[in-house]
Amino acid sequence: MLRFALQFVQPLVVVLLLAGVVTAILGEWVDSGVIFGVTLINAVIGFIQEGRAENALAALARSVTSEVTVLRGGCKQRLPSTNWFPATLFCWRRATRFRPTCGCSVPRTCKPSNRH
Repeated sequence: MLRFALQFVQPLVVVLLLAGVVTAILGEWVDSGVIFGVTLINAVIGFIQEGRAENALAALARSVTSEVTVLRGGCKQRLPSTNWFPATLFCWRRATRFRPTCGCSVPRTCKPSNRH
């Protein structure tokens, strides 16, 4: 409900509401009704679009995962970015076509692991 009420505090909407009040004071009831009706329709459309945008953003955030390559116990491991801690040496992987780079030396006997 608060998100709907916030539709009415935008500067252009405030100007429209003031114009509606002035026309009502002047006795122009049709003009005042049209102004208030347009303002209400604008608020409803803005409320719906804002809700859809929030849902789309939440869905996008759930679908995007980032991984890090970390050096733990002398071996490189790929982990979700939520599973590292500040003392871990890591390299961000920006995209699948780019290889992660870091200045770590890794023994050749180590094999990358997806486990954590």
